[in-house]
Amino acid sequence: GFGSMHPGEDPDLSIRLKKKNFKVGYIEGAFVYHKRRVDFFKFSSQVNKFGLVRPILLKRYPETKKITYWFPFFYLSFFVIGMFLLFFEFYFVICFYVLYNFLILMDSTMNYKTIKIGLLSVFSTNIQFFSYGSGFIKSYYFIHILKKKPKLIFPQLFFSQ
Repeated sequence: GFGSMHPGEDPDLSIRLKKKNFKVGYIEGAFVYHKRRVDFFKFSSQVNKFGLVRPILLKRYPETKKITYWFPFFYLSFFVIGMFLLFFEFYFVICFYVLYNFLILMDSTMNYKTIKIGLLSVFSTNIQFFSYGSGFIKSYYFIHILKKKPKLIFPQLFFSQ
């Protein structure tokens, strides 16, 4: 069954099942119900926790590492660097963000036929990347660099047993 970590219990279970030679896969037509976050603060908190647990999973299962786990951190880092470079009138990095967000706005607006959804898509994408990226690097720093124990540094991510 599920382990003591939450969030992160789904990938943890999947990895453990694969290690025991069970098959994990997509079931067409299956329904999974998840609680939806009713506001952007709760969404940000949830996604930040997802970022916090990924380095814990990577510590347990180093064979699961993927460069894609780092993308939100890179997005956040280059944004901070880009904002700093604006003081020196170097605009290239921030132009990347403007273009990327513009493409999200256009794609979402065209798909859903409303600018409101387009703007919400831009906002939620940035919340997702910034929240996950900041959680990921914080956890990575404490667990992989400082070698702290996850349950001691992030007790809120574990059920008490």
